[in-house]
Amino acid sequence: MRVKHWFGRGVVIFSLAAIFLPVSAATTAVQEAGASTTACPFGVDVSAPAGLSVSIGSTVLPQVSSIPPVFNSAGTLYEVNLCRNLDTSGQNNVYFFNVLPATLVGDSYVAGDFTSSDIFDLFRIKFTPTGGDLPLEVEAHGKIVDYSVIGATSDVSITVSPISFNDLHGCSPDPVSVDSCCLGQSITVGSVTGPETPEQCATRVAVASDNAVQLWGSVRFQTSAGVGSGNFTNLIGMQVSAASFVYYTNAQCPTFTQNQVGTGVSVNLAGPHFEPDGHTLATGNLGVVIPASAIAQCFGTTPAIFAASMSITRTELGTTDVLAPLTAPGTGEYYTLNADSTGVRFYFPHVTYSQPHYRFASKAGKALNRSKVTFASLEKTSSVKLPKNGHWKVTAKTGSKVCVAGTSAMFGFAKGTCSYTVAALTSTGKVSASKNGTFTVK
Repeated sequence: MRVKHWFGRGVVIFSLAAIFLPVSAATTAVQEAGASTTACPFGVDVSAPAGLSVSIGSTVLPQVSSIPPVFNSAGTLYEVNLCRNLDTSGQNNVYFFNVLPATLVGDSYVAGDFTSSDIFDLFRIKFTPTGGDLPLEVEAHGKIVDYSVIGATSDVSITVSPISFNDLHGCSPDPVSVDSCCLGQSITVGSVTGPETPEQCATRVAVASDNAVQLWGSVRFQTSAGVGSGNFTNLIGMQVSAASFVYYTNAQCPTFTQNQVGTGVSVNLAGPHFEPDGHTLATGNLGVVIPASAIAQCFGTTPAIFAASMSITRTELGTTDVLAPLTAPGTGEYYTLNADSTGVRFYFPHVTYSQPHYRFASKAGKALNRSKVTFASLEKTSSVKLPKNGHWKVTAKTGSKVCVAGTSAMFGFAKGTCSYTVAALTSTGKVSASKNGTFTVK
């Protein structure tokens, strides 16, 4: 008999500032396997989200229930849950979503688990955020294929498949047991005593209990009042997906901080060291996609220059290794890299545990731009009139070797003349007027 966690199946997302963690860490959203989301354990249940639709492949599924939202795929039912969490600190505003197989029992839908055969299914989940919410980046316990924010209402579209990972279950009455753990039970680490965190649990539990298959994730957002999710407002469109018991992402963009220590994007993972047999290393995977505009906004350069100037490190147990792409598979340090005009994509197909920390930064640990000019100043000096309910679009000259456009500023990364265009768009996205301009990067 398998004893589940006190919180059931799925995921929990919460702020590290509000939990026991006897190490220094930035406030982040923790993503952890094992907790039910059907009752929305955090935030507010968006029981009938506007514009919600679900597809498998190219087939849009008919919705057979609104509360909870349930969709039918040739007789197979799927429950989709959406929660909106507004963090008062402005660091962890997220829409949490998940997909669960469902069964109709009487007049109720009972959520179940995916199986290993479901990892080949490709779900597309679309919804319209609450009025004024601006979606930022997406983090998923699944394999993300695509993420986009569409139109004036910022409709979210996520294409993702379920993922298999080494799970943990059980709660031993022995607080020092290495066979199971109980989140929330009081433990002492060093001189600090408090409830056990997912990371501590995963680190001290030597053996996984099973291979679970799940699909869930979160979309960070900024409110209409401008309350955002920390440095993630500079990483709009970034995608992070992992097959891991616990993972969380942190960002400290060097273009937006005076403190160059620890700048960049980092992902922390945690999981059992061995699989259930007690000797095979437990493995997972990690994928990170940073679009071109986010690379410009966070590092001040293009995908190609960032790829050539970056440093990727893995830190565990106090040891930091600088990684290189296409090293030998099976070491936990192997990854692939692809950079083009749209962005940079990293994939680590063979991550080992217990608690690795991956960091994506520039080799110098600082921004790669020489100068920055805000979109607001370029829009003001252009003398272009904005139509009613319209919006601006600022772009750099295609193929520029001098400057690049982020999401709120133009960054000059080489000496020369930066050529840009300021366009005023109508509410439907059509160009009503535009003007070209230049500035010098010294």
